[in-house]
Formats: sequence, C-alpha cells, structure tokens
Amino acid sequence: MKKQMFVGLLVIIALFMALLAGAYAELPRDFQDFKARYDKEARTPEGAVHLYFEAVFCYLDEGTRPEASKMLRYALHQSAPIENTGTLRRFVERMKDESYHYIFRSFAVGATPENNYDMSPDDFELEYISKSKQGSDTQLLIHNGGADSPRSVRVRQYDGLWYMSSNSNTYVDVRPLSDGDTDALRELEEASRNESGKQAPVDGKNKIEGIWHNGEKTWAYNYHTVFNKDGTVEHFGHRNMDKGTYTIENDGAIRAIFNDCKYDFPGEGYLKVSGYTCTYRFSDDGKELSRDCNRDDSVSDNDNYRPLQRTNDFVESSEF
Repeated sequence: MKKQMFVGLLVIIALFMALLAGAYAELPRDFQDFKARYDKEARTPEGAVHLYFEAVFCYLDEGTRPEASKMLRYALHQSAPIENTGTLRRFVERMKDESYHYIFRSFAVGATPENNYDMSPDDFELEYISKSKQGSDTQLLIHNGGADSPRSVRVRQYDGLWYMSSNSNTYVDVRPLSDGDTDALRELEEASRNESGKQAPVDGKNKIEGIWHNGEKTWAYNYHTVFNKDGTVEHFGHRNMDKGTYTIENDGAIRAIFNDCKYDFPGEGYLKVSGYTCTYRFSDDGKELSRDCNRDDSVSDNDNYRPLQRTNDFVESSEF
C-alpha cells in the first residue's frame, strides 16, 4: 500500500514538473535561449504566437533590443533584419516609441484601459477566441482588452514549426486610457453638431479613430488610412507611405495634412516626396468616409480615392 502511495506521489510530482516546464516563466535571455524554446514550443500555432509576443516585449526594452531583433526576424521568418524590411517599418517604429507600448500590452489577459494595460511581460497569457484555416495559413483571433473585437494574426508552418505570416493587427491602435477615450468622444460630439444646432448621432461607428480601407484587394491598389487617437494619421499602400496629422472641424469634416510622405522607388528605396492635404466627411450612416485630396499628380499613387470603408483588420492583398 505504501509503495503504491509512493509511486502515486512520484506521478503527481512528475506531472507538476511537466506543467512548470510548459509554462511561460520568464522572457528569453537571448536569441539562443529563444531558439531553443522555439524548437519545442512553436510546434503549435498558439505556442508560436506567444513566443512572438515574448520577442516583442524583449524588443520594447532597449537593453535586450539587439537580441530581440534576431528573435523577431526568426519568429516572422524574415530573410533580412526587421529594421531593414520596408513592410515592417511601422511595426518597428511603434516598438521603439514608448508611447505606443500599451498597444502590445493590450493583448495580455487582464490588461485594459482602466488599469493602464497593466501586465507582466514575464508572466502573461493570451486568450484565443477561434482558429481557422486560411489557405496556406492558420488564422487565430485573439482577445484584446482595448479593442471592440478580437484581433487576428496568421501563422504558417515550415518543417514542423509555426511562424508568424501576418502580424499587422498586433500594432494597430487601441483605446489608450478610459479618460482619454471619453474626452475624444466628447470632442467628436461637439464637432458633429450640424448647422441647426442639433447633434448628429455619435457612437462607435461615427468615431474617426481606427482603420479605413479603399475597397481594393489587389496589391498595387490596396490602400489603408489609419486615424490614431493622438491626432496622427497614416495612409499607405503599394509603394506609398504617408504620415501627418488631422483635426476635426466645427462642421464635422476631418482635415488631414500629410507632411511626411515617402515613395519606395525601385532600386532606391523610400525617398521623400511632396505632401498634400485631404478633407474627409462621414456618410449619413457613418460607415464611409468621402475624401477630397489635392495630391500632386507627379507622385505615383494607385489609390482609387473612392469613399473609405471602416474595417477591423488590415485587408490583405490577394495578388499582384
């Protein structure tokens, strides 16, 4: 009887140790530590996604950034350093800018605007809402404490391990703070009053902050415009990457000044081009933004400039 109890105790201890071994106790110390863990833990989509976020949190710390750069290059299955990859430029900028770090913390379970997205990078969990097959990729929807809907990521399998194939939704703006969100809504309500003095309906669909898309899926014509809560705006697609600021006028129009515009010239990389201004107006139902822009025709721009439509995620290009 005692022997059976002893054996049973050993089994319980072994199970407990196995659970501890599978837990995410702390961030990787360096790339070699990360690589060793990746070979074991990235054999599932969820394991690969968690390791991606661990690498992100390492990158947010300037002290571990050089090693974290290698981690992210590996997790994203990139052939070049992430700092030299044009499609990841915005991602890198937001990781280096401390004012955007709350975006990445917002994915941790329990992190919300009300607690300033408080979480421990050494001990965090992700809540997966669903998992589905999307062509060669597997898409996972992850709960986000600062967004109205889950954020999607995509992973792809190579030689038995999973790697991030689309991470663009992990650095899209979220609600910064509860007080700031209330103030932004109040400002928009004031700006939305019509000429008769009556207030136009303002709710989630009428708020300008978020991602807007031009309706195109072909790579050369697929453009997004992102209005951030801090008053900055970004417009990008094809080879264009434009940044600026926006204001909401008394008549409800949104006026944007794009004064940091770059174009990816083949063989030369991103070079600065002339800026421009745009005026946006909500449709009656708040689902579309008409726009009137004065971009210089000499600047290559494939955007169709039809009304923009709100979207929760970036719309991936279907083909070249």
